Amino acid sequence: MRRKNAGFTLLEVLIALAVLGIALLALARAGQQQLKQQDFLHSRVLANWVADNVIVEARLDSASLTAGHRGGQRTMGGRDWYWSMLVQPSPDPALWRLDVAVFSDPEQRQAVFQQTGFAIADEDGQP
Repeated sequence: MRRKNAGFTLLEVLIALAVLGIALLALARAGQQQLKQQDFLHSRVLANWVADNVIVEARLDSASLTAGHRGGQRTMGGRDWYWSMLVQPSPDPALWRLDVAVFSDPEQRQAVFQQTGFAIADEDGQP
């Protein structure tokens, strides 16, 4: 029988500490995953802006567009981004199809973001 003034046993304290330790580890892991997700989304937003800029610049200079690949480098958000654009005729003869892929590494191994846009073809209707 337990006395009124009796405290916790050593076993009870160890179990409570184990439960608390597991809970703290779970919270730390959730925080780490949140930080990784935030970095991933930040990279995708910056890559999206790079792709948008490349497409807009191609639209502004659509008179000189020709079919083929082109690429380049941009700095956005304090980071260097590498882009590749494939210009090809679209099913509509009045438009060019612009497929842009943005990479975070110069070797262009895996695209961070890909986007497709369209530009108006020359006045004679030739893409």
